[in-house]
Amino acid sequence: MRERWAVIVAGGSGLRMGSDTPKQFMLLAGRPVVIHTLEKFADCHIVLVLPELQIPFWKSLWHQYQSTLSVEDIQIAVGGATRTESVLNGLHYVPDGVLVAIHDAVRPLVSKHLIEECFVSADKTGSGVAAVECTDSLRQKNPDSGTTTAVDRSLYLLMQTPQTFRSEDIKRAYQVVCNRNDSRLLTDDATVYEATGNALHFLKGERSNIKITLPVDLRVAEALL
Repeated sequence: MRERWAVIVAGGSGLRMGSDTPKQFMLLAGRPVVIHTLEKFADCHIVLVLPELQIPFWKSLWHQYQSTLSVEDIQIAVGGATRTESVLNGLHYVPDGVLVAIHDAVRPLVSKHLIEECFVSADKTGSGVAAVECTDSLRQKNPDSGTTTAVDRSLYLLMQTPQTFRSEDIKRAYQVVCNRNDSRLLTDDATVYEATGNALHFLKGERSNIKITLPVDLRVAEALL
Protein backbone atom coordinates (compact mmCIF):
# COMPACT_ATOMS: atom_id res chain seq x y z
CA MET A 1 0.00 0.00 0.00
CA ARG A 2 1.07 3.57 -0.66
CA GLU A 3 2.25 5.91 2.09
CA ARG A 4 -0.60 7.51 4.04
CA TRP A 5 -1.29 11.20 4.50
CA ALA A 6 -4.16 13.09 6.12
CA VAL A 7 -5.34 16.65 5.48
CA ILE A 8 -7.38 17.79 8.48
CA VAL A 9 -9.51 20.84 7.65
CA ALA A 10 -10.25 23.15 10.59
CA GLY A 11 -11.94 26.31 9.41
CA GLY A 12 -14.87 26.67 11.82
CA SER A 13 -15.65 29.98 13.50
CA GLY A 14 -17.91 28.86 16.34
CA LEU A 15 -20.79 31.16 15.38
CA ARG A 16 -23.39 28.38 15.27
CA MET A 17 -22.05 27.15 18.58
CA GLY A 18 -22.81 30.56 20.08
CA SER A 19 -19.19 30.94 21.15
CA ASP A 20 -16.19 33.12 20.43
CA THR A 21 -14.05 29.97 20.46
CA PRO A 22 -13.81 28.18 17.10
CA LYS A 23 -15.56 24.81 17.40
CA GLN A 24 -12.41 22.81 16.60
CA PHE A 25 -10.82 24.29 19.73
CA MET A 26 -13.72 23.70 22.11
CA LEU A 27 -13.12 21.21 24.89
CA LEU A 28 -14.45 17.68 24.52
CA ALA A 29 -13.85 15.51 27.58
CA GLY A 30 -11.31 18.05 28.79
CA ARG A 31 -9.28 18.35 25.56
CA PRO A 32 -9.73 20.37 22.34
CA VAL A 33 -11.85 18.67 19.68
CA VAL A 34 -9.11 18.93 17.07
CA ILE A 35 -6.59 17.05 19.23
CA HIS A 36 -9.00 14.11 19.52
CA THR A 37 -9.30 14.16 15.72
CA LEU A 38 -5.59 14.42 15.00
CA GLU A 39 -4.79 11.45 17.23
CA LYS A 40 -7.07 9.24 15.14
CA PHE A 41 -4.65 9.82 12.24
CA ALA A 42 -1.48 9.21 14.25
CA ASP A 43 -0.28 6.62 11.71
CA CYS A 44 -0.32 9.21 8.90
CA HIS A 45 1.68 12.22 7.83
CA ILE A 46 -0.64 15.03 8.93
CA VAL A 47 -1.37 18.44 7.42
CA LEU A 48 -3.61 20.63 9.59
CA VAL A 49 -5.32 23.47 7.70
CA LEU A 50 -6.15 26.50 9.85
CA PRO A 51 -7.19 30.12 9.24
CA GLU A 52 -4.05 32.20 9.56
CA LEU A 53 -5.37 34.19 12.52
CA GLN A 54 -6.04 30.98 14.48
CA ILE A 55 -2.53 29.57 14.20
CA PRO A 56 -1.08 31.35 17.27
CA PHE A 57 -4.04 30.18 19.38
CA TRP A 58 -3.57 26.64 18.09
CA LYS A 59 0.10 26.69 19.10
CA SER A 60 -0.79 27.82 22.61
CA LEU A 61 -3.39 25.05 22.93
CA TRP A 62 -0.94 22.46 21.65
CA HIS A 63 1.52 23.27 24.41
CA GLN A 64 -1.23 23.35 27.03
CA TYR A 65 -2.82 19.95 26.30
CA GLN A 66 -0.86 16.73 26.12
CA SER A 67 -1.07 14.55 23.04
CA THR A 68 0.37 11.27 21.82
CA LEU A 69 1.59 13.23 18.79
CA SER A 70 4.53 15.60 18.76
CA VAL A 71 4.46 19.02 17.18
CA GLU A 72 6.90 17.75 14.53
CA ASP A 73 4.24 15.26 13.36
CA ILE A 74 1.96 18.04 12.11
CA GLN A 75 2.48 20.38 9.17
CA ILE A 76 0.40 23.58 9.35
CA ALA A 77 -1.19 24.96 6.17
CA VAL A 78 -2.98 28.31 5.96
CA GLY A 79 -6.64 28.06 4.98
CA GLY A 80 -8.28 29.93 2.13
CA ALA A 81 -11.48 31.92 1.71
CA THR A 82 -13.51 28.75 1.02
CA ARG A 83 -13.27 25.11 2.02
CA THR A 84 -12.18 24.28 -1.53
CA GLU A 85 -9.29 26.71 -1.33
CA SER A 86 -8.35 25.47 2.14
CA VAL A 87 -8.18 21.84 1.01
CA LEU A 88 -6.12 22.81 -2.04
CA ASN A 89 -3.69 24.68 0.25
CA GLY A 90 -3.40 21.57 2.43
CA LEU A 91 -2.86 19.30 -0.57
CA HIS A 92 0.06 21.49 -1.61
CA TYR A 93 2.11 19.75 1.11
CA VAL A 94 1.09 16.23 0.04
CA PRO A 95 3.37 14.49 -2.50
CA ASP A 96 2.16 12.54 -5.53
CA GLY A 97 2.10 8.77 -5.34
CA VAL A 98 0.59 8.53 -1.85
CA LEU A 99 -2.90 8.11 -0.38
CA VAL A 100 -4.53 11.11 1.28
CA ALA A 101 -7.54 11.19 3.60
CA ILE A 102 -9.32 14.54 3.82
CA HIS A 103 -11.19 14.87 7.10
CA ASP A 104 -13.14 17.49 9.04
CA ALA A 105 -11.37 18.54 12.24
CA VAL A 106 -14.78 18.58 13.96
CA ARG A 107 -15.43 14.86 13.41
CA PRO A 108 -13.41 13.60 16.39
CA LEU A 109 -15.29 10.32 16.85
CA VAL A 110 -14.32 8.70 13.56
CA SER A 111 -13.05 5.18 14.20
CA LYS A 112 -9.65 3.92 13.12
CA HIS A 113 -11.51 1.04 11.46
CA LEU A 114 -13.35 3.42 9.11
CA ILE A 115 -10.14 5.31 8.39
CA GLU A 116 -8.46 2.02 7.48
CA GLU A 117 -11.34 0.97 5.21
CA CYS A 118 -11.18 4.28 3.35
CA PHE A 119 -7.43 3.93 2.78
CA VAL A 120 -7.78 0.35 1.54
CA SER A 121 -10.54 1.35 -0.88
CA ALA A 122 -8.55 4.31 -2.20
CA ASP A 123 -5.51 2.10 -2.74
CA LYS A 124 -7.55 -0.43 -4.72
CA THR A 125 -10.01 1.78 -6.61
CA GLY A 126 -8.77 5.37 -6.38
CA SER A 127 -11.29 6.56 -3.81
CA GLY A 128 -12.86 5.60 -0.50
CA VAL A 129 -15.68 7.87 0.68
CA ALA A 130 -17.64 7.47 3.92
CA ALA A 131 -21.40 8.05 3.78
CA VAL A 132 -24.53 6.88 5.60
CA GLU A 133 -28.05 6.28 4.38
CA CYS A 134 -30.69 8.87 5.15
CA THR A 135 -33.20 7.66 7.75
CA ASP A 136 -35.26 10.85 8.14
CA SER A 137 -38.06 11.90 5.81
CA LEU A 138 -36.90 14.48 3.29
CA ARG A 139 -38.69 17.34 1.58
CA GLN A 140 -37.34 19.58 -1.15
CA LYS A 141 -38.02 23.31 -1.00
CA ASN A 142 -39.62 24.98 -4.02
CA PRO A 143 -38.39 28.59 -3.71
CA ASP A 144 -40.65 30.01 -6.42
CA SER A 145 -43.90 28.72 -4.91
CA GLY A 146 -42.89 28.57 -1.25
CA THR A 147 -44.06 24.96 -1.08
CA THR A 148 -42.18 21.70 -0.43
CA THR A 149 -42.20 18.32 -2.15
CA ALA A 150 -41.62 14.92 -0.56
CA VAL A 151 -38.64 13.03 -2.02
CA ASP A 152 -37.53 9.41 -1.80
CA ARG A 153 -34.96 9.24 0.98
CA SER A 154 -33.56 5.96 -0.36
CA LEU A 155 -32.06 7.93 -3.24
CA TYR A 156 -29.91 10.07 -0.95
CA LEU A 157 -26.72 9.65 1.05
CA LEU A 158 -25.45 11.78 3.92
CA MET A 159 -21.79 12.48 3.29
CA GLN A 160 -19.14 12.08 5.96
CA THR A 161 -15.39 12.23 6.11
CA PRO A 162 -12.79 10.82 5.72
CA GLN A 163 -12.90 11.02 1.96
CA THR A 164 -9.74 9.32 0.75
CA PHE A 165 -8.01 9.32 -2.64
CA ARG A 166 -4.81 8.73 -4.54
CA SER A 167 -3.05 12.01 -4.00
CA GLU A 168 -2.20 12.85 -7.59
CA ASP A 169 -5.84 12.39 -8.66
CA ILE A 170 -7.46 14.54 -5.98
CA LYS A 171 -4.77 17.23 -6.32
CA ARG A 172 -5.44 17.40 -10.06
CA ALA A 173 -9.19 17.56 -9.47
CA TYR A 174 -8.87 20.46 -7.03
CA GLN A 175 -6.56 22.37 -9.33
CA VAL A 176 -9.00 21.98 -12.23
CA VAL A 177 -11.99 23.08 -10.15
CA CYS A 178 -10.20 26.10 -8.69
CA ASN A 179 -9.06 27.17 -12.16
CA ARG A 180 -12.68 27.00 -13.33
CA ASN A 181 -13.88 29.22 -10.47
CA ASP A 182 -16.96 26.99 -10.13
CA SER A 183 -16.35 25.67 -6.63
CA ARG A 184 -19.31 27.32 -4.87
CA LEU A 185 -21.47 24.19 -4.83
CA LEU A 186 -18.60 21.73 -4.43
CA THR A 187 -18.86 21.45 -0.66
CA ASP A 188 -17.00 18.17 -0.23
CA ASP A 189 -14.03 16.41 -1.73
CA ALA A 190 -16.04 13.63 -3.35
CA THR A 191 -17.96 16.20 -5.39
CA VAL A 192 -14.73 17.82 -6.56
CA TYR A 193 -13.31 14.42 -7.48
CA GLU A 194 -16.46 13.38 -9.37
CA ALA A 195 -16.81 16.75 -11.13
CA THR A 196 -13.56 16.08 -12.96
CA GLY A 197 -14.65 12.70 -14.34
CA ASN A 198 -13.59 10.31 -11.60
CA ALA A 199 -15.71 7.46 -10.21
CA LEU A 200 -16.57 7.37 -6.49
CA HIS A 201 -16.44 4.31 -4.28
CA PHE A 202 -18.59 4.59 -1.17
CA LEU A 203 -18.10 2.92 2.19
CA LYS A 204 -20.64 2.55 4.96
CA GLY A 205 -20.02 5.39 7.39
CA GLU A 206 -20.69 5.46 11.11
CA ARG A 207 -23.64 7.08 12.89
CA SER A 208 -21.26 8.01 15.70
CA ASN A 209 -19.02 9.91 13.27
CA ILE A 210 -20.90 13.13 13.94
CA LYS A 211 -19.84 16.60 12.86
CA ILE A 212 -19.74 18.99 15.80
CA THR A 213 -21.57 22.09 14.62
CA LEU A 214 -24.17 22.96 17.28
CA PRO A 215 -24.01 22.92 21.09
CA VAL A 216 -26.07 19.71 21.24
CA ASP A 217 -23.46 17.96 19.07
CA LEU A 218 -20.81 18.58 21.71
CA ARG A 219 -23.04 17.04 24.38
CA VAL A 220 -23.74 14.01 22.19
CA ALA A 221 -20.03 13.57 21.52
CA GLU A 222 -19.32 13.71 25.25
CA ALA A 223 -21.90 10.98 25.84
CA LEU A 224 -20.48 8.78 23.06
CA LEU A 225 -16.97 9.12 24.46
